[in-house]
Amino acid sequence: MYTKVVYTVNKTTFGKYQVVELKNKNTNEYLSVIPDFGGKIHKTALLTKKGLKSITDFDKDVKELTENKLYKNCLLVPFANRIRGGEYTFRNERYNLHINFPKQDHSIHGLVYNKPFSVAKIQVKDKSSSITLSYISQGDEPGYPFKYITSITYSLSPQKIDFEVRVRNSDNKPIPLSVGYHPYFCLGNRVDDLMLRLPVKWRMVTDEKQIPTGRKELYFQYNKLSPIGSLHIDDCFTIGEINEERAVTTIYNPSDKTEIGLWQETGTNLFNYLQVYIPPHRRSIAIEPMTGNIDSFNNHKGLILLKPNSEFRGRFGIFVK
Repeated sequence: MYTKVVYTVNKTTFGKYQVVELKNKNTNEYLSVIPDFGGKIHKTALLTKKGLKSITDFDKDVKELTENKLYKNCLLVPFANRIRGGEYTFRNERYNLHINFPKQDHSIHGLVYNKPFSVAKIQVKDKSSSITLSYISQGDEPGYPFKYITSITYSLSPQKIDFEVRVRNSDNKPIPLSVGYHPYFCLGNRVDDLMLRLPVKWRMVTDEKQIPTGRKELYFQYNKLSPIGSLHIDDCFTIGEINEERAVTTIYNPSDKTEIGLWQETGTNLFNYLQVYIPPHRRSIAIEPMTGNIDSFNNHKGLILLKPNSEFRGRFGIFVK
């Protein structure tokens, strides 16, 4: 017998920031976002074999949110990952971005991660609910004087969250673009006790400041589900088979047999790269779908040239078992 799923939309606050929550009243699964701070995910919970579980690492207080040291669950537009020295050349013009990662003297993770997004649309259907957030750039960013409109749609349905990112070039000239997302996943107390499978083939070799050297190495260590253990990783990979349309990364907890999957859409100008990072506290792991390589504005690997009035559209998602 079909059981109608009932979704609610609730608004609360986190310090001075508004939080919008989508909730499945049948299962108590939920997704909350903070529109005014990058439109980022705040908290999530999905129904696993062992009951309702929070699956993403979240900011515990407003100080952690605003300091944003790990860029937890942020949208990365108009570039993902690092830009070497914050400098790049586009159409014979030299640009200098703000250095927001002084430890390595780079610009990192784009320009919208802390910008105020507006709620463009909320939909509640029988089997899912969604919220679309948008941000308009007027081309006044230091080092990126281009106009664009970006939006992200989060859709909650039983045991999964789907994402759709759109970026429209509203300027009268082409703009450089790479897109990413920076989710941190939890499935237990420490990632050391978990297992990992990566759908990758090549690892980008980087220098001491984590900028690609131009070399790459075959990487098969986690092509099969394998223990994470003491693995230290902050690396960029290319997806192994981009003709499969979707690539899936798997995180598995053998103690309770619960599993998180992150799928990313692959193909021309889509999410053909993956960054994996385990922070020093080792309580979570970042699995980051990206359309381009580290420093793509300089090496042009995966760089999207978005023409005036053209739109990028890419999707990825999270599911549990």
